[in-house]
Amino acid sequence: MREMSRKILVVLAGVVAIYGAGRAAADGMIIPRPNFYIDETAQKAVVWHDGKTETLIISPVFKGNAEEFAWVVPVPGKPEVKAGKDELFTSLEDYTRPKYPDRTPLPLMMGIGSSRVNESISNPVTVIESKQVDIYDIAVLEAQNGAALREWLVDNGFEYPANKDFLLQYYVNKNWYFVAAKVNTQALGYAEGSLREGHATPLSMTFLSSQIIYPLKISGPGSKFSEAQIPGAWGWEKGLAGWTGGTISTDEAWQGTKSLKHTNSGKAEAYYLSTYRMTGLKTGEQYVLSGYLKGASASFETAKLRVFGTGVEEESIAVYDTQISDWKRVSVAFIAGGESVTLSLKVDKMQPGSTVYWDGVQLERGSIPTAFEKETETMISQPVRNQANVQMVLYVLAQHKKYVPGFGTEFAGNVQPKVIEKWAYDDEGEPWMKASKKTYLTKLTRYMSVNEMTDDLVIREADDNSPVGESGTTLDSTVKIGLVLGVPLLAEALIVGYVWYSYKRKGRK
Repeated sequence: MREMSRKILVVLAGVVAIYGAGRAAADGMIIPRPNFYIDETAQKAVVWHDGKTETLIISPVFKGNAEEFAWVVPVPGKPEVKAGKDELFTSLEDYTRPKYPDRTPLPLMMGIGSSRVNESISNPVTVIESKQVDIYDIAVLEAQNGAALREWLVDNGFEYPANKDFLLQYYVNKNWYFVAAKVNTQALGYAEGSLREGHATPLSMTFLSSQIIYPLKISGPGSKFSEAQIPGAWGWEKGLAGWTGGTISTDEAWQGTKSLKHTNSGKAEAYYLSTYRMTGLKTGEQYVLSGYLKGASASFETAKLRVFGTGVEEESIAVYDTQISDWKRVSVAFIAGGESVTLSLKVDKMQPGSTVYWDGVQLERGSIPTAFEKETETMISQPVRNQANVQMVLYVLAQHKKYVPGFGTEFAGNVQPKVIEKWAYDDEGEPWMKASKKTYLTKLTRYMSVNEMTDDLVIREADDNSPVGESGTTLDSTVKIGLVLGVPLLAEALIVGYVWYSYKRKGRK
């Protein structure tokens, strides 16, 4: 446990999305599995610094359908990684909450205020350490170039986008390290409930740093996942993969061993439709949807590919039952009118006993379909979606008042050491930090758009130690009542005493 020295400071940074906002990542990039999404609704962090060493404890709050996800966090020094404690965040939130129910006024005259492996996976990327921390598999990495680091991440289950290499390269150029953490599959049974409710175990990282750094750039505008050239390709080898309607069949296949089948097993003609909701398209960009189909004793009016959504309603040329005794490819090009569309495979007026198979369906950028090479899960979805504004909250504990340009000060005042120690305890029952003297707490806030998160935050010293708010040092009601009643009486007694003393002096003359 660390003793708090003269220069130690603690920063609790909470980035909380305003109502309706869906993204607030403040100190790393969160990556879900393909075909899943995460909207990060809050990001909290505790940062401790003694002038040379920083401890960063991060705790994300999110919503979405991802039960497995990964973090990538850059830090300026080689880190020691361990699990953090939720109660630290709860305690600090409680401590800084205004005490509105008790508003007894004070007299105006009162001024109270692991296993180290050093394994070289490839020449440009080195694994400094790998271990399991709570529900996470952790890897501490250093790299010589961003592209090689991205390849390592992808090879090890982190679906990092290829067009964001420059973000990694930015930190590589500064000789920073990277903490890559993903949920351990064996821990899903234990953590599934928390993850579904949008909470994950905090992570604590301790590293050397002469400045107090809050890594923000990696979660700014460049962190948005953008679309791939081929955002989706489906051969249904692994099941419906998000498509609704139709069944998986091994009777026919254009590639692989399976296809999607429409069969009319009824007694009357019917319409058949399979759909897939694609998100993350770029408005105004051109795309083309293509696919192969084949009939087996098929009798129907027409079969088509169809795309519809905001500002879009396009169909491929009609295919007739006489044209698909063998596999036939059709396609439809469209310009995205919004971020999402519905892809559909449609068969009109299929007669009883007829079957149509679909395979090799692919969505790609451009107007002309390219060769279908392999089935891929969609990489187009935005795992953490950029929104306009988030509210950032920084709680700074130091021997001096702090500030960050652009942030307002909502609270500033001293905190007693025993209060600091009671905020959280480790697994051995010891205080999360041993404080030897009272420390100054500053609360800084700002509404900040993702596009403004272009640099890492550096916490600075303020010009003075003037208090603001001081809700954490509010006196209890009994003391307040005593002060309200006692101070005026004391003042009156002093006045009477002074008058009496003056009178006595005059009498002596």
